[in-house]
Amino acid sequence: MKKVFSIREALSDSWKLIKNENLFLIDGVFILYLIALFLQSLFIKGGLGSVIQLSIGVIFGLGITKMALQIADGEEPGLDSFTGQMSKFFKMLLANILVSLPMVVPVLIFIVGLMAKISTMPGIADKPEYRELGKLAAMPEVANNASTFIIVGLLLFIPAIYLSIRWMFYPYLIVDKGCGAMESIKKSMELTRSHAGHLVLLYLSNIAIVILGVAAFLIGLFVSIPLIYMMQTLIYRKLEKANSKADSGFEEITLG
Repeated sequence: MKKVFSIREALSDSWKLIKNENLFLIDGVFILYLIALFLQSLFIKGGLGSVIQLSIGVIFGLGITKMALQIADGEEPGLDSFTGQMSKFFKMLLANILVSLPMVVPVLIFIVGLMAKISTMPGIADKPEYRELGKLAAMPEVANNASTFIIVGLLLFIPAIYLSIRWMFYPYLIVDKGCGAMESIKKSMELTRSHAGHLVLLYLSNIAIVILGVAAFLIGLFVSIPLIYMMQTLIYRKLEKANSKADSGFEEITLG
């Protein structure tokens, strides 16, 4: 399989697309998202608060994905970037839950092992705030295998990260193609087939860009986050077009 995208080209093209009013537009959406979460945390707590928080994430996820696709396609984003996507709310919600499961499992296993380890430290189990940890450590299945829990949890992060890379385009497929939750995950696997190596490099480059944004007194995040989003969007477009050509019987074109 020939390389159909270049990370350097995606970075350069993304910068060209956001070094105008689009940067402020995307940043504005992210700021509104943070304000919405902040207000929810102040006034609505508990189970209902969690549901609303999840719903806010889905709504903004749909909107920002549509907006990024419009910018990549040379269109002007508008209010319809959000209002026109509400019919896909439950598709995105279910997909978000499904793709989070491989990461949740190793996190839970790791935390259980870590808590058991902490609770066995001298004086810890006697403190009121750690009584529940003491109960956990008292379970033979946990106490005798705390290190195993920690190691297994860490090892499971490897396949979880791999799957997150292979599934990274599911929001685009829901918004762009109207795919269902399971269908979007399956099609993302198809899009990323034979490209996992380059996508790992994209993943690492994204981490580096975020680190640079944080290093710039966090202000750099207002550039790095839109930049990363546009890079992923442009690469999705190239993989999607290359996949469509392959399905149509045309020879795949090398783009970078």
